[in-house]
Amino acid sequence: MKKQVKLEVTAKVQVEVDSGAESVQLPFKTTADLPKDVTVEWMYSYWWNVHVYHNMFFSSDRLEKQFNPYRGRTEMKKNWRQTGDLSLILKYPTDADTETYSCKVYNRKRKILMKKQVELKVKVCQVEVDSGAKSVQLPFKTTADLPEDIRVVWMYGGNRKVHVYEKGSDQSEKQDYFYRNQTEMKEDLLQTGDLSLILKYPTDRDTGVYSCTIYYNKKRYILGSKIVQLRVKDLKKHEFRLFTNLFLDKSVLLLLSTADGGLLSSQSVRWRWIQEQSLFQLPFKTTADLPEDVRVEWKDRNGRMVHVYQNGSDQPEDQFSLYRNRTEMKEDLLQSGDLSLILKYPTDADTGEFRSLVYISGNIPRWKIVQP
Repeated sequence: MKKQVKLEVTAKVQVEVDSGAESVQLPFKTTADLPKDVTVEWMYSYWWNVHVYHNMFFSSDRLEKQFNPYRGRTEMKKNWRQTGDLSLILKYPTDADTETYSCKVYNRKRKILMKKQVELKVKVCQVEVDSGAKSVQLPFKTTADLPEDIRVVWMYGGNRKVHVYEKGSDQSEKQDYFYRNQTEMKEDLLQTGDLSLILKYPTDRDTGVYSCTIYYNKKRYILGSKIVQLRVKDLKKHEFRLFTNLFLDKSVLLLLSTADGGLLSSQSVRWRWIQEQSLFQLPFKTTADLPEDVRVEWKDRNGRMVHVYQNGSDQPEDQFSLYRNRTEMKEDLLQSGDLSLILKYPTDADTGEFRSLVYISGNIPRWKIVQP
């Protein structure tokens, strides 16, 4: 007598997990007495095979049918026939795995006997830091006592290598040039499993999505991965518009407004004439005790050099002629970290964006924009 199995449809369930977790389970438990010739098929978004267990002639996982990103990352319990537990274990989930998964169980005639949907949401770690901070940590902690031949790669946006660790040390020559001398990892990362990345002198251009992947055995296997969303909060970009209105006290009225024309403050800022001269400060404060080999550049909206500081002093010969004798910076800028620029005799011709860049050993770890 042939056994009849009715179609069983279970309600969709939702599962949440943090990016960087070692694994997540997509649950599917049934009490049905399944026939021997069934195939269990887990799918991603109804199109891609995540895991296939074929039992027509012998019990085995059909790895060759898996969609490539899931190779080596999935498994099912070996005794699922006895327990009715068809749950799928997905290793090292990332935000790319966020999707609806479906599991179907069918017989040798491709008749569906039961099915279930699981909605997986992988929560991305979010980190915020103020522009001008000395450093920020992108966290990633995994299991301790990692193998010595692992390769750890931090990426930005999927195409720029931020940091590479391999053969027991950092591989700075494999970094994107933009990140040279700006990153570091813990020395005892193999023992502790702490693969967090330290990013020095973050600016708003560092805002974005970072991923860390642990490769083992010459990139054949992935031991773990994590996504971190970094947001570097820049100081509100101000618009500095200069209106040379004459007042009885011979002051210059400066209105601070946002880029869309709205006032930042109900108070106007008055810069008084000093011996018939006016002064205007473009603010930029960063960390104190800067190294002596820094080079600070202020440029206007047209890329012209407004002011240059290098080798411990101003470099007027590098200035654009329009700004000669019109700019100055603080004498103790290395100690105080105050890189503000004093612009003398401002006129409406000076309205626009001014950008400051700080170079250390040939790199640009910090910058600031004062923008109209």
